Amino acid sequence: MPSSPNEIMKKLRLDKLVYPAITIIFILIVAFLFAKTIMFLTGNVNKVFSDNTAALTSEIPRLDLSDYELIRQRFGWPEITPTSSAPSVTTITPVATGTKENLVVATSTLTIASSTPASKALVVIEIFNTTKTSGLASALQKNLNQAGFSQVKTGNSPTALDNTTIQAKSASALSPKYLEEITQIVAQKYAPQTGAALADDSAYDVIIFIGKK
Repeated sequence: MPSSPNEIMKKLRLDKLVYPAITIIFILIVAFLFAKTIMFLTGNVNKVFSDNTAALTSEIPRLDLSDYELIRQRFGWPEITPTSSAPSVTTITPVATGTKENLVVATSTLTIASSTPASKALVVIEIFNTTKTSGLASALQKNLNQAGFSQVKTGNSPTALDNTTIQAKSASALSPKYLEEITQIVAQKYAPQTGAALADDSAYDVIIFIGKK
């Protein structure tokens, strides 16, 4: 039996609602699956890169300052100088780029307990000439500058001394190797004696009194 006009109109209205609804549901399902796929791929890619980074980091050797000093002298690298007044040490992480000559060094600064100057260029030295012979302090200053001790000041002392004397901070505040090198330079012209130790908070790391001998 033929459908009435009302039934036909109802069917048409139902068709207009069902097909768009099905289309929208299909689009939502596709979008959801696409989002889940992206999340899955992103998570796995990040995990792969994280694992590779951790593996590379664990394989990179760590060098302390003594090792770096040997390598620095071999390849002519600059000395590491702390960038702040706080005591510090530098951790060296070498990253090979093909050859030893092309070694790239990444550095990071860590706070430690020692306040020892990190390089001889930071050692502060004062030279007093206690004799009547002029120019002795300036001559010794030149010798120390040539050895890399750039912070050297000179002056005259009203008190005359027979023996050349070196006063220095304790080993915890001044590296013994720097003091030994300074002593060797002074000993080229004089017979230095060791004087009283300077306070660790002294403005100078080493004070040299030039005497008659």
